[in-house]
Amino acid sequence: MRLTKVLFRQHLGWHTKMKWRTQKRRNIQDERVVANLKDIGLPVIDPYEEFVAEPKMPDLPAEFVDPVAPELHDRNEKHPWWNSRICHTFGDGNVLIYGEKQAQVLSKTLLVNELPENIQKLAKNADISDETEIQVKNSILQAHLFDSHQEKLAIKKKPDQPMWVYPRDWGITDQRKNRYITDKLLQYCEKLTDASVTAQRKILDNATFIVPFESDGNLIRFQKTAEHFLVSKQPLKPIADVSKAESELPDIHPLHSNISIDKENIYQNKNIYPIQKGANFEHPHTAFVHYTPLDVKTITLEPVSEDQVASRVLLKAFTVAAAKAQSVYGADVQELPKPITVQCVQVHVNKFYFGVYQLNTLNLQGDSSTKNYWFKVPPKLLYTNCEYLESRPVLKNYNGDVLRHTLAFYQNQ
Repeated sequence: MRLTKVLFRQHLGWHTKMKWRTQKRRNIQDERVVANLKDIGLPVIDPYEEFVAEPKMPDLPAEFVDPVAPELHDRNEKHPWWNSRICHTFGDGNVLIYGEKQAQVLSKTLLVNELPENIQKLAKNADISDETEIQVKNSILQAHLFDSHQEKLAIKKKPDQPMWVYPRDWGITDQRKNRYITDKLLQYCEKLTDASVTAQRKILDNATFIVPFESDGNLIRFQKTAEHFLVSKQPLKPIADVSKAESELPDIHPLHSNISIDKENIYQNKNIYPIQKGANFEHPHTAFVHYTPLDVKTITLEPVSEDQVASRVLLKAFTVAAAKAQSVYGADVQELPKPITVQCVQVHVNKFYFGVYQLNTLNLQGDSSTKNYWFKVPPKLLYTNCEYLESRPVLKNYNGDVLRHTLAFYQNQ
């Protein structure tokens, strides 16, 4: 046994700590350096205030403050945006009570239960290596299990005992999972795509679209957000083959097309497309939207059904295409001189909804024979289970078809 030096309580570390504790209480003496410099006429600059601190913005006069801020105006007839005509406003957190059939009637859209032929070919011929598949699987594990960012999850409820209080769980939220896996899939699509095609694409985050239109004598206003919005230099080509589309719109009688949509008198009747007309990347290509049960509710507070989730994708794609049409052809456009095609992908943790929308008309209340078209396939599962089993991360039933379809959407021109 080797003998070591005995350290008493008052060793070097203790003395150093005591010295810092004593010295920090000393008052800083004024050496009159600043005063002496000013006496001889030299300017003195505070480096923190000059180079580090952010400049303080002066308070705006009352007449320049946002006149429509909720805290400044009551939501009544005195509000600056008050309109006597009721507007049916539909946002990201709403769903239609009658699901996809109501969405078809509302947007005058015929359904096609398959994707366009060119996308099917691109998905079938997609060349994806085993190494890329492994990277995608690792990204799924990272998004769902390995992410160190933890937040409070949704409150659990017992249907038979609604007053029962569960302890709040901490974990990775659905919003964070959706955003991470979408970012990763887009990165892999860029790697697997030729540079000449990638140069034609650009991605925007949280793009907002607002579209007012008339339907059955009612003013309706869609306000939607695409968490990832892929734009391109050239517009997507119109889909020529619509022979497999439904022949007629569904009948939802006795329900009205605007049922379950909130009524509002405070609004601005204007359309918003997030990219200025004439910009280099102005054409819509693919909208990636996210769905989380915590943020989307029905008007009856019942659980959101699968059909209602599917209708949400249709209306998102319609809003993007209609916003672009009103931006190009004007707010009063009815029959479009040239169709506008938009692709849409909705992400719900491990479930992906793929669809393509072709907008031909915004005459949604007339008897015109021109209809819009929505091409879609049943939702695809990226995997069935991603969890810890016996303290080991396990990913079950990975489906590479999701990556192939995402790549086909990205490469479609």
